[in-house]
Amino acid sequence: MSNHAALKAMTRNLVGLVGGQEVAAKICNATQAEISYWCNDGHDRFIPIDHLIDLDAAAGNFFVKEWARSVSPECKTNNAASLLKTLARFSRSTGELECTTLEAAEDGQLTPAEKRRIRDHVAPVKNIISQLEGVIS
Repeated sequence: MSNHAALKAMTRNLVGLVGGQEVAAKICNATQAEISYWCNDGHDRFIPIDHLIDLDAAAGNFFVKEWARSVSPECKTNNAASLLKTLARFSRSTGELECTTLEAAEDGQLTPAEKRRIRDHVAPVKNIISQLEGVIS
């Protein structure tokens, strides 16, 4: 997955975590059309950093914390509590991926929209795997 696709997937995940495009638009003081552009793989607009921070704060500061950990060794923690918390997030994310995949494959075919939803759930799983590796390194 390219960095652009990963950012689009992260944006879709954050929008979902805060309650959808209407809620995200209110948080960002933006239109729903803008939110849609930021989430759409086929559009060249990306979420501005200030809006990313606002959405992330509303979703529990997941993105900013993980980005900080990825670029700054001082932010990494090597304790059991961090490992368990990360493992719990991994379990939840893989469960969401499994449910999404099973629902999509129910009719024996995968539409482009279903494939995108699956990819959207793969991105957080990959991120959490990286976080787990960081916690135990």
